[in-house]
Amino acid sequence: IPGLSDLPAYERLAADPALSTRFFLYPTADDWRAAAMGVQWFEGRANWVQVNGFKAYLDGTLGSRTAYMSEPFLPARDGSTTRGLLREGVEDGGFRTNAQDARRAGVQVIAHAIGDAANDYFLDTLEEVYGTRGPDLRDARARSEHAQHLSAAEIARFGSLGVIASMQPLHKADDGRYAERAIGAERCRTSYAYRSLLDSGALVCFGSDWPVVSLNPFRGMASAVSGRTLDGKTFVPEQNITIEEALTAYTSGAARASLDDPLGRISQGALADFVILDRDILSVPADQIADTRVVATYVGGEVAYSAQKAEIATTVDESR
Repeated sequence: IPGLSDLPAYERLAADPALSTRFFLYPTADDWRAAAMGVQWFEGRANWVQVNGFKAYLDGTLGSRTAYMSEPFLPARDGSTTRGLLREGVEDGGFRTNAQDARRAGVQVIAHAIGDAANDYFLDTLEEVYGTRGPDLRDARARSEHAQHLSAAEIARFGSLGVIASMQPLHKADDGRYAERAIGAERCRTSYAYRSLLDSGALVCFGSDWPVVSLNPFRGMASAVSGRTLDGKTFVPEQNITIEEALTAYTSGAARASLDDPLGRISQGALADFVILDRDILSVPADQIADTRVVATYVGGEVAYSAQKAEIATTVDESR
């Protein structure tokens, strides 16, 4: 969320007994030590509305050529080149100090990091703050938001350090239309590297980054499985994964990335959040995954959404 000033709105949500959506919050702040003290007064509700950590922005984006890269982008139409940039204050030690304060407070460290140099900086900082031995860093569940453009060495480090790669498959479907023009075919081979990250032992979780792209998880799964871009072409198919792996990334992977293991799975002792779908996404052809519809949603074992009831309500509404 944008900052601590938004927390009162989430307190009101936490107090609503009819709440049927879970919120795990990561405010942005310049000073995480002060922010950690500030959230102590936050009246959330365990497993429903809670502050899990804080978020930093390390670099920009591929499309704007502001993602921080180890080598320059390919020349733009005007002939200019750039390596992108780190956010102001990051190189001056601000992020390292914040990560140290987060470790002391026992909260998660997450950072927007798209370029390979930004991810390298993120991993280096985590190694300095948490060390490379013992379970500390893996247990901290620090995560790179996006982790889009990586080197082979960085992919291996995600696995060995236990840092989470939080990725959005529809960014690949979108960016894949122009990524080669921006960074070249060679660097694209280790971009959106779902397959390579999983093979390294890294935890990969999926989300949407809505409203930048669609929040529909089935469209995201279809993209992760097929490598299809929005213009119908195939991009970096060697990084495609199976539908089982994509489903795991959206469910138990996302739950673990949010410090909430009782979510994301159907098992004894879990929180009974699940959906009923109109098809078996594990067996239908890949080109039918994106069309999946939700029949019903259960949150905490209670019906939160029913397509049948929604259809009836819409019909009644239209008849008035």
